[in-house]
Amino acid sequence: VEIDTSVLTDLSRRGDAHEIMLITTGLTEKQILQVLYRIIPIGLPVKISIDSLSMLTSNIRLQSIYEEPYIDVSTANVSDATKNIKRCFDVLVSAMALLILSIPMAVIALIVSRTSPGGAFFSQERIGLRQKPFKIYKFRTMRADAEASGPRLSSPDDARITPIGRWLRKYRIDELPQ
Repeated sequence: VEIDTSVLTDLSRRGDAHEIMLITTGLTEKQILQVLYRIIPIGLPVKISIDSLSMLTSNIRLQSIYEEPYIDVSTANVSDATKNIKRCFDVLVSAMALLILSIPMAVIALIVSRTSPGGAFFSQERIGLRQKPFKIYKFRTMRADAEASGPRLSSPDDARITPIGRWLRKYRIDELPQ
């Protein structure tokens, strides 16, 4: 199923649309998922019509619009207590990981900065949930001037990759600061 999301994105940005309703009659589960993957990043609440009994037996939040049942797929039915417990668990695990990895990461940062000119870290902007930009940080694996003429994709034998950078990439260690 092909879908052009540009119109929905424009409506959402202007504030002219407040939710998306998806009528799934005649679509396979695979087609429904393809459509959902395209429209959920727009950031509007998404509701789907119920076509099968199996959907009624799952742990989902049902709503009714003009007596017609719909599934709200844009929000999870999770209690505040569960959200708080998960947040505490995430913070605790992250703090422990930082403590355990801080010394090896400091050593790697020192090696990167000593083996080639430039800083030890590389940052890049990415697009996240609801199209909100955020920065990721990695250990620098290329020469400091690698993107002086603009960003380019790299290849395994790219001359811009430093010797230590090649090793960091091989074992995915360059991703640790994330």
